Amino acid sequence: MKFLVRKIAVLAIALLASGPALAITIGVPVDGIGSNSTAPGALFAPGHPFGPGTIKYFIPLKQGGSCVYGVSCGTSSDYGKGGRKMSMFLMFDPISTDVDLKLDIHFDDLDLKGVNDPWWFVEKVNLFDADGNSLTGWIKDISNPFVDGNNNTQMLSIILDAQNTSPLWVELKFKAKSWYKGKNTPEYLLAKVSAVPLPAAAWLFLTGLGGLMVIRRRKQAAA
Repeated sequence: MKFLVRKIAVLAIALLASGPALAITIGVPVDGIGSNSTAPGALFAPGHPFGPGTIKYFIPLKQGGSCVYGVSCGTSSDYGKGGRKMSMFLMFDPISTDVDLKLDIHFDDLDLKGVNDPWWFVEKVNLFDADGNSLTGWIKDISNPFVDGNNNTQMLSIILDAQNTSPLWVELKFKAKSWYKGKNTPEYLLAKVSAVPLPAAAWLFLTGLGGLMVIRRRKQAAA
């Protein structure tokens, strides 16, 4: 029994060690879906608490039309009544993995419907594969089935099948409601994709190990 327990423990540790590392790729602002060209005016905040790769942006308040972050808007403060839509396109380098991937977008002020009950600003997000096909449709609400989170967090987490998510592009849309009036202040976000770190098989081995140890203790107690 000791040999068997030791063998299972070694196998479990080997699985844990050989499982996919927690590979991470940080979203970089680009000029459109399918592009890998960094948006020329993109702003970064390396000293922000979110960490390296944190993006600084302004939700435009000038009225009318649409624009792209780092290309035609979103890099400086302005004043107005809102109503203009800003798209931010993020590109994530491929992750070589056969397990599910998780997209985490950490906002300092998440305004998805159902989160922080936004009054003045609204946000939504869509995910695309390398061919420009939408993987999720527009996510506008915290209750969306792709979303893993709750209304008490500033983190938007989305779980997707690995076969469809590497490489990945994300479009975020920001808008100040047209009846808002004022001057905007900077906002920040950090977006990253990571591999699920632990294969299910390792958990099965660990469960089996625990069961054998219980059986062994019971036999020892009965002897």
